[in-house]
Amino acid sequence: CGRRINGTKCNVKHSLYKDSFFFCSKLSLHVLFRLVYFWSIEVTQEVCSRELEISEATVSLWYNKLRCVALMSIVYNNRGKIGGPGTIVEIDECLISRRKYNRGREHALQHWIVGGVERESTNFFVSFVENRNRETLDQLLIDNVLEGTTIITDCWRSYSGMEERLGFRHMTVNHDQNFVDPITGAHTNTVESFWSIIKRKLRRHGCNRGDNDAYIGKIYETQFRRKYKNGVFKQILLEISCFYQ
Repeated sequence: CGRRINGTKCNVKHSLYKDSFFFCSKLSLHVLFRLVYFWSIEVTQEVCSRELEISEATVSLWYNKLRCVALMSIVYNNRGKIGGPGTIVEIDECLISRRKYNRGREHALQHWIVGGVERESTNFFVSFVENRNRETLDQLLIDNVLEGTTIITDCWRSYSGMEERLGFRHMTVNHDQNFVDPITGAHTNTVESFWSIIKRKLRRHGCNRGDNDAYIGKIYETQFRRKYKNGVFKQILLEISCFYQ
C-alpha cells in the first residue's frame, strides 16, 4: 500500500490471493491454473499430483473446491422446480453400492437415490431417500416438479395412481417387456442415460460409499461437464469469478 498516513508511507502488503477463491493457498498462480485446467479435462488426482509435483491431498482439496463451485453453478441456474406444462420429466430410482449381478458380499451401506430429468434441457433433481414407498415419492415429486408436467416412470407400484393423487399426467413403461412402450412411445432412456454416466464417473474416480454429500457433488459435477462440454475450463473460471468476487 502506497498511501501516506501522517506523512508516513503505509507499506502494508497483502497477498494477491486476498479475499479470492485461492485465499490461503501457498501454490503459485501458474500451478493453480494448471490444476484447475487438469480438473476441467478430468485428469486423475494421481496424475495431477505427479505432473504438478504437489501432494495428492492438496490436489484432492482443490478438486473438491472446484466440485463445490460446479455444484453451486448448477443449483443457482436450476433454481426452483423442473418441468411445467408441455414438458416431460422422466423419473427413476438408482441403488448405490449394489452388488454387480448380485454376486459377492453385500455392502451394508446401500442407499436409494431418486432422480428426475427434464427432456431437451439440462434441468434435473436428485435426492437420497430412505425408502421408495408412495408417501416418500409423492412428496419428492411435489417438492421438485411443477404442476402440468407429464411424468414418465417405470411400473414400480408406488407410482400407481399418481394422476389421481397429484394431478400429473402419468405415463409408464414396463421394463420387463420393453424399453419403449409400443403403444404410447413412453420411455425413460434419458434418465437411464443420466444414471449410466454418473455410475461410470463414480467407478472411474471412486467415492466414499457412506458419504451422500460426496455422491451428490459428483452428480452435479458430472452434469456441469455435460452442460458445458469443451468449455468447462473457461466456464469454471467464470463461475469462480462470479461466486468469489
